[in-house]
Amino acid sequence: MTLLREVPALWLVAPLLPLLLAAGLIVPAWRAALLRVAPWAALPALLLALVAPVGTSGALPWLFFGARVGLDDVGRPFLLLTGLGWLAAGVHASGYLATDARRDVFTRWFLVAMAGNVGLVLARDALTFVLFFSLMSLGAYGLVVHDRRPSSVHAGRVYVTLVVLGEMALYAGVLLWVADGGDLAFGARPPHARFTELSAGLLLVGFGIKAGAAPLHLWLPLAHPAAPTPASAVLSGAMIKAGLLGWLRFLPLGEVAAPGLAVFCMVQGFASAFLGVIVGVTQRDPKTLLAYSSISQMGLMNVGVGAALLDPRHAATAVAAVSLFAVHHALAKAALFLGAGAVGSWPAGRAGRALFAVALTLPALALAGVPPTSGAVAKAGLKEALLAAGVDGAPITLLALSTVGTTVLMARLLLLLRARAAAGGRLPASVVAGWGAMVLASGVGLWLLPWPDLRQAVLARTHLVPGWYTIWPVAAGLGLVGLWGWLVRAGRAPAVPEVPAGDLVVPIERALGRSAETWAAVTAGAERLVGLGRSLAAALGARGAAALGRLGRVEAALLGWEVSGGALLLVLVALFVALTWG
Repeated sequence: MTLLREVPALWLVAPLLPLLLAAGLIVPAWRAALLRVAPWAALPALLLALVAPVGTSGALPWLFFGARVGLDDVGRPFLLLTGLGWLAAGVHASGYLATDARRDVFTRWFLVAMAGNVGLVLARDALTFVLFFSLMSLGAYGLVVHDRRPSSVHAGRVYVTLVVLGEMALYAGVLLWVADGGDLAFGARPPHARFTELSAGLLLVGFGIKAGAAPLHLWLPLAHPAAPTPASAVLSGAMIKAGLLGWLRFLPLGEVAAPGLAVFCMVQGFASAFLGVIVGVTQRDPKTLLAYSSISQMGLMNVGVGAALLDPRHAATAVAAVSLFAVHHALAKAALFLGAGAVGSWPAGRAGRALFAVALTLPALALAGVPPTSGAVAKAGLKEALLAAGVDGAPITLLALSTVGTTVLMARLLLLLRARAAAGGRLPASVVAGWGAMVLASGVGLWLLPWPDLRQAVLARTHLVPGWYTIWPVAAGLGLVGLWGWLVRAGRAPAVPEVPAGDLVVPIERALGRSAETWAAVTAGAERLVGLGRSLAAALGARGAAALGRLGRVEAALLGWEVSGGALLLVLVALFVALTWG
C-alpha cells in the first residue's frame, strides 16, 4: 500500500478502467474481447475498498484544478458497496443480456455510469466529486432507456429532467459551499467557515433527487422497472447512495449544530419512509415495489443524517450508523433486484425450488429487519444514533413502525414473486454467480467487514441479542399480513387501488397537459387577434393611401403658380383696401 501513497495516480485506475473499456467498445474489432472483460471492471474498486489503508490520498495537480483522490472512514463503506454491487451486476449482466442485440450499447452506458460512481466515492474535493457525480447521472440515462420502449423513454425523460434540475441546484449549492469554506478539499474547511442554510438547502435538493427523497423521488419508481435487471440493481443498490454520500460530504456534520435543518431531515425522512410503504404495497410489479422500498429505506438514512446535524458531538456515531445502513441496504436490495429478474427461470426440481426460495427470502428478511440479520443490526444502530443525539419518544416509535411497514412490504414482494415464478430452464452460470454473490454478501457482509473501526463504531453500540424492540415490529407486520390473508380468503378484504408508478408524476403531467392546452388556446386566440389586427391595418392602410393620394393631388394643385399667385394677389388687394379704408 506504500505504492498508493507514492503514486497517487494509481487511485484513478478504478474509475478510469471502466471509461477506457467503454471507449474501446466503439471499435468493432475489439468489441468481443472487451465484452468479456467488462463484467470485471469494478474489481479494482472492490480491491481498494478491501485492502487500501484508510487515510491514504493523493493530489493530482494536472487533473481538473488539482484533483484529490483517496479513501477515508466515510468513503470506505461506500466504496465497498459500490465495488461489490457493480461487480455482481456486471457478472449477472453478461449472462442476462447475452442474447440482447444492443448488449454492447448497454455495456458502454453501464461502464460510464460505473466510472462516475466509483470516481465520486474516491473524490476528496468538491469539484472532482461533482464532475464524477454528473458523469454517473448522465450514464444512468442510457441504462433507463435501453430497450427504447415508450414507457422506458418516458421514464428516461422524467429522469433526465430531474437530473438537470438537480445539477443546477447542486452546482449553485457547491459554489456557495466553497465560498463559505474557502477550500475545495473535503476536511479542509477552517474553523471559522460559515454555514448558510441556503447552500444546505440547495445541496439537499441536488443530492436528494439522486437519493430518492420525497417529493423528489418521481424518477425512481419509473426508472427501476424500465431498466434491465442488472441496471436496476446498481441504480437502487449503489447509485442512489451517491446522494447520501453527497450529504455526508457537504453538510456541516460534526461542525455546527443545525437544529432547524436536522428537524427538516428527520421529518422528510420519515415522510419518505411511510410514503414508500403506503404506495409500495399497492404495486403489482415487483421491481416497482422494490423502487418504493428504496424510497422508504433511504428516508430512514436521511433520519440518521438529521441526527448527525442535531448534535455535532455525536455526529460520528450517526455517520457510522448511516454508513452501516447504506451497506446493508445496498447488498440486500441488489440481491432482491437480481432475484426478481430470475423468477422466470424457476427450477423444476424440489431442491432447486427450495434453494431458489431461500435466496429470495433471505435478503427480504434482512430488509424487514428480522433479528439477527444485517437489517436488524442497521436499524438498531440507527436507533442508538438517535438516542445519542438526544432524540427519543415519537421518532423512536416511528422508526419501529417503519419496520412494521417494511415487513408488510417484503411479504407483499415475496407473494408477487411467487405468483410470477415459472419453470424456465437453467439460468446462465454468470446470472447465478452474480445473484448468489449478492445474496451471500447481504447475509454475512456486515459480519466480515475488514476494518474494525467501523465495526466497533456501530456494532459495539448495537444490541446484537434480539430484544423486544427488534422483535415486536416484525411480529406486528407478519400479523397484519396474516390478517389481510384471512380477509381475502373470507371475501371481506376491501379493494385496494393500484397507485400509478411515479405517483405524483401523473397529476403533474396532467396539470402540465392542461396548462399546455390552455396556453395553446391562448396562443390561438392571440394569433386570431393578430390576424384581425393585420386585416384591419391592411384595410385602413388601403383607405389611408387613397386619402393621401387625394391630398397629394390637392397639394400639387395648390402649389401651382396660377393658384398660389392668384391667392397672393388677393391678399395684397385685401390689405390695400383695408389700409385705404382705415
